[in-house]
Amino acid sequence: MPTDHNPLFDGPDGQEYHTGTGFPVWPHRRTSPTSTADEQSRAQIEDSYVSYRLKRLDELEKMTRPIGGLTSAKGKDLAAFEALESAGELTARLAGWAIAHQFGLAAKGLQHVQEQSPESKDYQLSLQERSFVDSHEHEKVGAWEPKAVDPIFARKCLANLLRANPGGWPDWFCRQTLEAIEALEYGEVRPMLSPVSAGRKRDYALLTLQLRAIAMVAFRRRAYSMTKEDALEEVAAGLNVAPATLKSWESRLRKEFGRLRVSDVVSVAEFHASFVDQARTEERLAQRVWDVRHHDAGYDAGALADLGKQYKAALRIGGGA
Repeated sequence: MPTDHNPLFDGPDGQEYHTGTGFPVWPHRRTSPTSTADEQSRAQIEDSYVSYRLKRLDELEKMTRPIGGLTSAKGKDLAAFEALESAGELTARLAGWAIAHQFGLAAKGLQHVQEQSPESKDYQLSLQERSFVDSHEHEKVGAWEPKAVDPIFARKCLANLLRANPGGWPDWFCRQTLEAIEALEYGEVRPMLSPVSAGRKRDYALLTLQLRAIAMVAFRRRAYSMTKEDALEEVAAGLNVAPATLKSWESRLRKEFGRLRVSDVVSVAEFHASFVDQARTEERLAQRVWDVRHHDAGYDAGALADLGKQYKAALRIGGGA
């Protein structure tokens, strides 16, 4: 394991992330004290973005003040969601490194150590515990998305975040959620995390995979100008189901998840598909090649093959189609 004073820490696949002077800069780090001119310029740009987000949050708060009655209530839900998204952006940009640190702690089964008074009988013990958590290595580890997410690790990540409460959530919510997560370590399932018994014939994992399949059909129709029948046939073949079965999922999913959720997933797929479609047009008419891998990645042949494997595995666990 590399030590904290090592100027070059390896990221995924052996990549090294550092400034020109040899100091590490991992994801979520905006710059370092010894930044190059380019990095200082980037930091200034991001500072402008932070200022914009803060200004926008102030505007949204003023627009939705209850004193405005029905006028300020109109569009309040959209404004509230935008405000929370903006707050999340600010947290990620300004304290993303701290979140990465918490994830890195979780990866080692650690958590934040409260500061103890020198007069406390546990002061020496706290110093020893702090020696484990005070390390740049935790930020380095937590800065990268794991290739496979262990559920116990994910719960520890959530627990560490709840203790710090970066979302500014009410104390009662953090406390109840944290207790429910920690109870799982002792084999106890609190009501908050107990599954809802509604007599459903399909489990949640299977339904979400079916929803992704519906999105892939929509993507192919828009991105590749396929007919609905051809798109259904291609996606159905990837999941080893009949096209008619796949077609029936959409109406079932609208009943299970609600029309709006299904429509949102389809809209996102069509949004990404529009870029792929435009790129194909540009390549055909202007001999101009666009890089649309970001838009294509979640819906292409590789994604469909991966979905097919997940669906097959889910069928073995949940049963039924």
